[in-house]
Amino acid sequence: MRNSSKLNKKNLKAYSLLEVMVSLSIITVCTIVMMNFMILSFRLTAVGLGRSLVREELSNVINLIGRDFKNSDLPPVCNFTGTSCDFYVEGLLYRWYLCSNNTKICKDKFDKATGTYVNIYTVASYVLINYFKFEPGFAQLSQTGNTNLILTISAAHSNQTLGINNIVKQASFSVRNYLL
Repeated sequence: MRNSSKLNKKNLKAYSLLEVMVSLSIITVCTIVMMNFMILSFRLTAVGLGRSLVREELSNVINLIGRDFKNSDLPPVCNFTGTSCDFYVEGLLYRWYLCSNNTKICKDKFDKATGTYVNIYTVASYVLINYFKFEPGFAQLSQTGNTNLILTISAAHSNQTLGINNIVKQASFSVRNYLL
């Protein structure tokens, strides 16, 4: 009888193979659920960061163009399609336009010595431009034209797997007392 009670105590102190397998299965299922949650949260973070980067770059471009319009010596001259605009700042000719197969926004400076335009700014590599256009503003028409321009930009992230392709920024630029 004494030996039988020792066997019972030994059985109570150890785990059976079945108990270990059940415990490992539960831990595995919980780990898989947590991994799926982590992967989803990383994806959402990547999309949020991508959207933020594109928005910030478009805001930067609009601020730079706005500064150039504000400091312009003469009224800006935009082409008939609205995809580029030339203006003078402190006697120098600058051009904002679509470049790189219409996927980037560039700013060029006219070099009088060579008679060519030299690129001085290009939008960041992770931004792809879908739409870029200067349009007459909604201000009251005067006898000779509008007193402001509206710039509309639509962009996407260059990493297509993020699915970011609908970031739109729009700004109105007043050209002081100039009439376009």
